[in-house]
Amino acid sequence: MIKIHNKRKVAITLIILLPIISLGLAIGMYYNNLWTGTARTQKGELIWPAIPLSSLSLYDTSNQPFNALSLNKKWGLLIIGNIAGNQSDALDIFHITERLRVALNKDRDRLNRYVLLDDSAMSLIDNIPKGIDLITILNMNKDKFYHVIKKALPNYPDIEKLTLFLIDPLGNIMMAYTDKKPGQYILKDLQKLFRLSKIG
Repeated sequence: MIKIHNKRKVAITLIILLPIISLGLAIGMYYNNLWTGTARTQKGELIWPAIPLSSLSLYDTSNQPFNALSLNKKWGLLIIGNIAGNQSDALDIFHITERLRVALNKDRDRLNRYVLLDDSAMSLIDNIPKGIDLITILNMNKDKFYHVIKKALPNYPDIEKLTLFLIDPLGNIMMAYTDKKPGQYILKDLQKLFRLSKIG
């Protein structure tokens, strides 16, 4: 009886851990180029170890903490709303990520988008273009946000040029992109990650 009970506990533990292990393997395979013998050009900036959302103190518009549970086990794309203080650039990013979502085709529902705004950019909420849907607004402390990113990427020359961040379904920021032609780069990364990972 004891042995059977222990076997059940082990089986349940493995079932719980399997999605986490699967995602870890997918990310590891992607960044170590294990699924193909050819070289891969990395367009985004790998953040390793990844940054847990809990370290960023993000809140939704109801002042509720934004964390891994908020993702509903989906991938996430964080958009910095006030890019270098230029709201027109931020509006361009919304259109880029909308085209990205369309290009994901049947996988589009695996990706959620979030725009991060600090007090200086809250007016952007009223200017989000028509046709841009399914974007969740989050409040951020910009100084704290980039302080955490800087610690994770101490050798990156200009942290505030990183304006889009990819989050895995477990709530970790794992990849960063600049606002220069990011759509095609993120699309390629997501397509490969989606193929490798069943989670999210």
